Amino acid sequence: MTIGAILALAALASCSDPKNEPVAPPVPPGPSFQTLDTKEAVLNNVEVAYNRRNIAKYDELLDADFVFFLATGDVGGGIPDSWGRADDILYNSRMFDPNYAGSNRCKRIEFDLQFENGVDWTDTTLPGYPGEMLNEATVGYYFNIDVEPDIQYQPAAGSQARFIVRNIGTDSEPQWRLVELHDLGTSVARAVTPAASSQETTWGMVKALYRD
Repeated sequence: MTIGAILALAALASCSDPKNEPVAPPVPPGPSFQTLDTKEAVLNNVEVAYNRRNIAKYDELLDADFVFFLATGDVGGGIPDSWGRADDILYNSRMFDPNYAGSNRCKRIEFDLQFENGVDWTDTTLPGYPGEMLNEATVGYYFNIDVEPDIQYQPAAGSQARFIVRNIGTDSEPQWRLVELHDLGTSVARAVTPAASSQETTWGMVKALYRD
């Protein structure tokens, strides 16, 4: 056996999983994480954190008092209208973890925030930040999220979320953080019927799969 063949066999052995346990998927190609010195970098890093299943980078994005708000139509039947930073990190951690031992283990995440053609940021205020001017923008979102046993979740066409961000740095050296994220869902009818194995849902309801 040649040296090249021996090395090839060793490489295959190192990639195998003798216990047949889930392993972390390879990092997908595409956009990379950005320094949070622009508002658009927050949107970029949310998208990349989902696609790379990187909870540490997602954690970096969130303001200390971050709140996630669910779409109005999702609230009820035990689903709250919002949850705070710690819960949002927990639910996303479970979703991102390819070795998650609970139900709905996530096999694949394909996530897209539609801000490439520009974002219309407007000034806003929040009661918890007196005297501080924040910025907000509404952005479309799309995802394919596959979970065990064999279900693919997708949003309805036209699904949107509102992002509210603040600068925790200075004017000369800004550092933007996500203060509130509002899942708006959609009022647009779906253009095509989803496949039999697919279920139409919202961003918030995918997160809510990991509450228990």
